[in-house]
Amino acid sequence: MRSSEEPGWEVGAHRVLDVEAVLPQAADRLNPDPVLRRGETRVRVQRLNLDAASLRQLVEEHGHDGDRVRGAVLDIVRRRGKMQNPVTGSGGMLVGVVDEVHPDSSLGLSPGDRVATLVSLSLTPLRIEDELRDWDGLSEQVPCDGTAILFARSETAVLPEDLPEELCLSVLDVCGAPAQTDRVVRRLRDEGVTPRVLVLGGAGKAGVLSLAAARMAGAETIGLVLSEEDATELRETGKADHVLVGDARDPLRTAEQVKPFGPVDLTVVCVDAPGCEHSAVLATTATGTVIFFSMATSFAAAALGAEGLASQVEMIIGNGFVPGHAVLALEIVRTEPAVRAFLEAHRPVPVKIDERVGVSVSHRRYVGDDEGHYEGGLVSGGTLMQSFSDLATELCIRTDGCEGLFAGYSRVTFHEPVRAGDVVESRARVAAVGSRSRRMHFTVEVLARRSGRGPGEADVLDEPLLVTSATGTVVIPAEREGRWV
Repeated sequence: MRSSEEPGWEVGAHRVLDVEAVLPQAADRLNPDPVLRRGETRVRVQRLNLDAASLRQLVEEHGHDGDRVRGAVLDIVRRRGKMQNPVTGSGGMLVGVVDEVHPDSSLGLSPGDRVATLVSLSLTPLRIEDELRDWDGLSEQVPCDGTAILFARSETAVLPEDLPEELCLSVLDVCGAPAQTDRVVRRLRDEGVTPRVLVLGGAGKAGVLSLAAARMAGAETIGLVLSEEDATELRETGKADHVLVGDARDPLRTAEQVKPFGPVDLTVVCVDAPGCEHSAVLATTATGTVIFFSMATSFAAAALGAEGLASQVEMIIGNGFVPGHAVLALEIVRTEPAVRAFLEAHRPVPVKIDERVGVSVSHRRYVGDDEGHYEGGLVSGGTLMQSFSDLATELCIRTDGCEGLFAGYSRVTFHEPVRAGDVVESRARVAAVGSRSRRMHFTVEVLARRSGRGPGEADVLDEPLLVTSATGTVVIPAEREGRWV
């Protein structure tokens, strides 16, 4: 890791743990240590906002299982010191309160300021301290307690007092899209063109804000959405002159739908799924512009597709930073009631956590010599797991007033061996509650171990040693007649 006195401290190069000389966004690992280095600002994190493409990928990979998604995010942050999805390469943003500011910081922030970061989590050193226990694993806004480090060039916005925090976070997460749209439309207007703007994914928050920005800048607007329900909602905003229903991944159909409205001068891609590159190029006039705001875009497919279509369309990567982008997006929300109503209706609803989630029980015991099943007194994994059934039963009694029936394990990991003579603590925690199912997390930790100095001598470990972890599902009886099925 570089010293914060070396060149590159303004952009956080000193936080990179890789051998290669790369910047934080390209780094595999960052140092999230909360102690400030030169020019840094530490933020006490209150909420993360995962970008749509990253969340979609994680949810689909883990079968819409919120516990597994939560575990995946925690694993990414622990391993990398930042939230950067290894598949999409993207992260998101955060909201928090400024905790401490280094004298060399140029951000103009003070302790106590409530801020939203306008740089990606993919380059922000992050440490999570609460295991994301209040997050359902499926919504993009993530209640979080932890610390984040901002560099001298990390763009931020102090949250306004006249708008709700959740709404601000939703808007600021995509504020680059309307700002990019505004800039291109005004450029075309200066060239004497009254532009037609097509937004693929017009019923998302980035899409609606982009359509609003285009209309405010003097463009004719077209919104393409996936369903009739989306079309109805988009029409209610009044920001699309024409609303089309279709699949933005079908280039021929998309171009045919747009054709009656004349050549499109600017297309903005706000769809959080891959495969829209050729539709955007084909729907846009050969000398027009495409803004690929979605991080699901394959820029190789876009470039090669344009080449294959003999189109010299200008393609802009949806850089989230545009000077004044936060001010512009928030002003749209303040001055356009229909846009605000749309965003209010679609902002993430705070997750209501069942009061039984998080309840835990634990058992401690000494592992006798007669349990050492293998050479060296090693204890079998099955012996360690025997306590899980008793823990699960106690949890069900405490949370539901009845015993439960184990349905099975979805994950079991043996991290370290257990030996005869160990003192172990087995713990179970309710992780999720269904109508009858109770997903539980189990752990076994060694608290004390024989020292080997002499017969019977042992030491309490400085830190508990995690030896086993598992996730299992227990079901309680059907409500009627105590039936299990």
